[in-house]
Amino acid sequence: MIRVDQVVDMAIFDKDETKSDAESHIPVKPASPPLMVNTPLKASNVNLFETQSDVLVADGYMYFQGTDQAVWRVNANLADAIFDYNNFGGPSRIKTQSNVFPTDGFMYFRGTDNKVWQMSTTEPYNPQNLGGFETNSNITISDGYMYFQGTDQAVWRVSVNNPTTDNNNFGGPNRIKTQSSIYVSGNYMYFRGTDNKVWQMSTTEPYNPINLGGFNTNSDIFPLEGYIYFQGTDQAVWRVSVTNPTTDNNNFGGPNRVKTKSNVYASGNYMYFQGTDNKVWQMSMTEPYDLINVGPMESQSNIFPKGNAIYFRGTDNKLWCYSFEILALEQYATAAVYALQEWYTGDGGIFGGGGEWRTTGWWNAARALYALIDFTRSTGSSQVRDIYQGVIQTTFEKQGGKNFLNDYYDDEGWWALAWINAYDLTGEEEYLNMAKTIFDDINGGWDNVCCGGVYWHKEFDFFGGGRGGGANKNTIPNELYAAVAVKLYHRSTSPDEQDSYKKYVKQAVNWFSKTGLLNPNNLINDGLNEKCKNNGGTAWSYNQGVIIGALCDINDMNDNSISWNGKNLLTVAMDIANAVIATSPPSILNKDGILIEPGDPAPSNANNPDIPQFKGIFMRNLARLVTAVDPTQAAPYVEFINNNVMSILENDRNPINQFGYDWRGPFDTADAARQSSALEALNAAIAVQASLG
Repeated sequence: MIRVDQVVDMAIFDKDETKSDAESHIPVKPASPPLMVNTPLKASNVNLFETQSDVLVADGYMYFQGTDQAVWRVNANLADAIFDYNNFGGPSRIKTQSNVFPTDGFMYFRGTDNKVWQMSTTEPYNPQNLGGFETNSNITISDGYMYFQGTDQAVWRVSVNNPTTDNNNFGGPNRIKTQSSIYVSGNYMYFRGTDNKVWQMSTTEPYNPINLGGFNTNSDIFPLEGYIYFQGTDQAVWRVSVTNPTTDNNNFGGPNRVKTKSNVYASGNYMYFQGTDNKVWQMSMTEPYDLINVGPMESQSNIFPKGNAIYFRGTDNKLWCYSFEILALEQYATAAVYALQEWYTGDGGIFGGGGEWRTTGWWNAARALYALIDFTRSTGSSQVRDIYQGVIQTTFEKQGGKNFLNDYYDDEGWWALAWINAYDLTGEEEYLNMAKTIFDDINGGWDNVCCGGVYWHKEFDFFGGGRGGGANKNTIPNELYAAVAVKLYHRSTSPDEQDSYKKYVKQAVNWFSKTGLLNPNNLINDGLNEKCKNNGGTAWSYNQGVIIGALCDINDMNDNSISWNGKNLLTVAMDIANAVIATSPPSILNKDGILIEPGDPAPSNANNPDIPQFKGIFMRNLARLVTAVDPTQAAPYVEFINNNVMSILENDRNPINQFGYDWRGPFDTADAARQSSALEALNAAIAVQASLG
């Protein structure tokens, strides 16, 4: 495993106060041990922030220049970044053109006016041009002093407490000039001269500038534990001893092996840099100098290591964090949500355009919204809820012009479930009322053909059999009919409404139990044929999931008059779940304990726009079953959920936390259907973890 093992010795690196890896945003009771993830988090675009500088980290926060040139601070904990951020009054108050260097409650940066600025991280922030100084470079801090290149290209050291009286330019530009930032270690300053030489100069008289080893550089000089790190004028990565530069130096294979166009930062036993190919590189300092391209992301900044992560500006200007660490499950779900929201076209703000998810279809968007709502609920954070409530409302306003109705009753059912879930999260009656409106339309598709049931397509002779044919009565719209009806029953306060929904629930269960859609293997087939018999069609995973969840909710009605041909509803739900996870004889829906679709790995499944969505729906409803049965009965379902989540994270995830189709791996491609389906599995594991505590 690649790791960053320790921090470096500049002031910004002195303390690593990022939040504990074990911190969770869902309270987990000690009786329920968390799922033990054993794969690193990898990369995440942090809450869609953008930067045009390096990203520095201190005291649990990331500091950077935004693309608006404002000074930004964002919580480095992935789950908190979405709400814990500050631009300190924004670009209308002050602008920067440099990195933002934080230490001891203050930030230091070069303004767009070239002035040396200090600003507090606490209100009222109080930006001050310290001592009236100006700079051409980034500002670094060590032991109470600022170090920078003056606009005269001299090397400057200025006290942060007494800038007008305690400052030094070490002989000024007539003695030596620099064209870089100034880094300090011990009593020495390191910088690139205007002659491109690597210079070391003492902070005490007589200062003694020395061109160490005769080396030249194209970059800043970074000191760590007796060595300096830099990009040579040959673009090689160099490490040179400050005490024995002529004999103790290394270019790690030279420019023929790898070239850099950035500073070289070191942490632990590794060096980090941007290659001339813009890739993010990690290289070991010990032979054979293992060289690893960290993920597919590309960088246009220096690569900043902190703790067990690296931070950088992508070529897309986004703020990227790549963690080598194994974290709590909630952090993986957070990264998955950030990746999902890359496809969301919102209404301005950090999300951008029109209330849906690119790369996926209409009904899939309802599941993406459903998964986002479940995630939001799972965090237990009112601040996260406030953020994603905006996405919910934007989707409702932008996409609700036709009351989420179209030509397919199953599509409508997915949206009804999404709005019920939104109501449960927010308490907003308009969402519940929309679900009722949608259900009324679905209910209009129920007739006496095949003794009842809802059609799939509103054009009843869609298959050419006329209204009297049963081939248009599929499983999924009828499962959704039952699922929506029972949820509305549980949320209705009017006795008349409750009676109506109870009637619809009863007729749905009676119809299902008489159709023969539950086959002898305890799996639900895809629908009826023209003779109103089980068509023997594919038993997709979502066909099993939706009915499991509906039966759990119907069981909670405590109405003994509702049964499945006299059989207890939870028993039927468990029969179906057991058939899915069965290994002997093996189920058509799992392979070695990982959920699949029948026929996988079939390209026709992976390339279908709908099928990648199915598995997450099953997982979400299997988690519902866990909450409905006793812990002994739930144990195999919990194990199945956890095994699938582990496989998703280990085998079907790319380095930027996007998920593919086949949860066994390998990762194939990314879209919002695949992403939200896997997110539903992560949500299921988090929900189960919380419910069993």
